[in-house]
Amino acid sequence: MGQGISAYCLNTRKTPRYIEENISFLDLQEDIHLKIVSYLDIRLIAQLKNSNRTMRDLVDKLPLSTLQEVNRNNYSQANGVLYRNSENHIVGLKNKKDFQHGNTLLITTVQDDNLQAVSALVDAGAEVNAENDNGQTALILAIEKRDKAMVSELLKAKEININLEGGSSRYTPLMQAVAMLDTEMVKKLIKVTGIDVNLKSIDNSTTALILAAQFGEIELIKVLLEATGIDVNLSEERGFTALMKASLKGHTESVRALIDAGADVTLTSVHGHTALSLAKINNHKEIINLLDVALESTED
Repeated sequence: MGQGISAYCLNTRKTPRYIEENISFLDLQEDIHLKIVSYLDIRLIAQLKNSNRTMRDLVDKLPLSTLQEVNRNNYSQANGVLYRNSENHIVGLKNKKDFQHGNTLLITTVQDDNLQAVSALVDAGAEVNAENDNGQTALILAIEKRDKAMVSELLKAKEININLEGGSSRYTPLMQAVAMLDTEMVKKLIKVTGIDVNLKSIDNSTTALILAAQFGEIELIKVLLEATGIDVNLSEERGFTALMKASLKGHTESVRALIDAGADVTLTSVHGHTALSLAKINNHKEIINLLDVALESTED
């Protein structure tokens, strides 16, 4: 009888007063929770939350799986009601991780491309730096999806750690954007207050600039060279600088830009390689000439 009354109340969109009068018949199983969100007029949910304690408890006991379903199906009006006006139970659920992948509600919401829900969760104080079982944060995921609007919403969070490494490569958000060859995203990130453009990765001590030089993406390199505080001579675990990487790979324009930015052509790697010796390995003639000229200028 309980489910029958519930289905009747929910599917026929009865008034808050009607449902309040029949609250004792409502079965609070998970499928009924989902019906409350998906079938009921969202304005009705808002009214229910402002009615008596029993009805507030009904809405605030929605399980994590239901909230994920809200976002997955883009019940956009529900987000503001469920997150911005929630009781303590939903506040807690915002940061709870699911069993399968360790995703928080915010991470699931980013995966489901629900910008409005992300905004609501950020406003409601969701843990923006939490990682799932793959080490991914909401910000890293948004960058992987090349979603600049989503990134902008996440960056509004006061607690956001713009330098937090994540994902299988343990890249910072800036490194991830470079790895995605996303120049516009890099432009956006280097302007964020508190970003460390010289931070080295945990795995191999690479930097955003070294990554860009390895890929030979001249536009990325130019953008990074304009970043405040960029150190052009940092090296990764083998002692390779950005100039050495570009020289080895044969990226002529990248080498030229790095030299113009003050890259030290005399530095040596752990095994004694210089940018010039690395260029000679693959006989990159134009780069060899550029480095020879640069070396001559250091001797003057």
